[in-house]
Amino acid sequence: MSGIVRQRKWANNTSHYGDTVTTRKAETEREHVPDLVEFVWHVPDEGYQWIELALLDDGKPTDRQLVLTTGRAMTASGLATQYSPLRTDPALFREFAQTEPSQDGILGFATRYGALGGDVQDIALIPTETPGTSHLGLGEPAWKWQKEILAMREAIWLWDLVHTGNDESLKSVIRWTEDVAVHYSNPSVDQLALRDDVKELLRYRLIATKDIDADIFRRFMPGDVIAPARRVVQRVINECLEKRVSTRVLWDEATNKLGVYVVPVSLIGALWLQFAESVAHKLDYRPCAQCGRWLYIHPDRNRTNKRYCSEPCRSKAYRRRMAGSA
Repeated sequence: MSGIVRQRKWANNTSHYGDTVTTRKAETEREHVPDLVEFVWHVPDEGYQWIELALLDDGKPTDRQLVLTTGRAMTASGLATQYSPLRTDPALFREFAQTEPSQDGILGFATRYGALGGDVQDIALIPTETPGTSHLGLGEPAWKWQKEILAMREAIWLWDLVHTGNDESLKSVIRWTEDVAVHYSNPSVDQLALRDDVKELLRYRLIATKDIDADIFRRFMPGDVIAPARRVVQRVINECLEKRVSTRVLWDEATNKLGVYVVPVSLIGALWLQFAESVAHKLDYRPCAQCGRWLYIHPDRNRTNKRYCSEPCRSKAYRRRMAGSA
């Protein structure tokens, strides 16, 4: 979490949202982007582990499945490091999408940035030291992490093609049925080691027909792939924001007045809100040539050929080049 201001506090497994906001500009100084609400998330000091656990579904235990958890009881507290991802990592959603959807990849992301929270989280039956007993804790099934990572990855891939006007690549997934229907189809999903219901979610989407969502269908020119792909990205973002962001009236300490704000209620909500903002404002990003961390390329403040996220990375790259030429 390069550049993140971190504070260690006592925290339990539930999220808390205050009634006050400080609407400072993000560190990226994006004048054309609205002020960002202070969203604070936490990373528990005890870390996470993978355990085969039963979850509670309508009060009944499920079959055991692989779950990411701290192992802590829901009522217990522990030290946690707090940070503000919307301010300090303006492209965290891209790092999330690049996370390897394996146990090690997911654990690495969670160790740095915390659990996803929200509807990714379930109540788990966690064994105690006393044989045959368990306590209620929170856990996040591996399949839900995989679904979120791959849904974000696919949506970003689509948006990048739309943003750059890459018609040829979009023709591989946006399909027209004569001039009466258009759909999204990505059969490559079948090659992934995922649950069948997750594959089905990622594999196919009907975008519109002359009879279904006809008003949307009329916006498209027959054979066009850009506008239908943009529609897919829009729908995915809206679906993934639902119940993950909250409209709240907060007191703004900077202006001394109340205001209405859209606030994430979980880290997964914050990630999709970041992506939504990048789409709405057509923001550009590039990976750092040294460390791979994603850079926001400000249209006024950054050179379009900016390659490094910081001076330390620029210096490391320079020393590497010098060593290679020696």
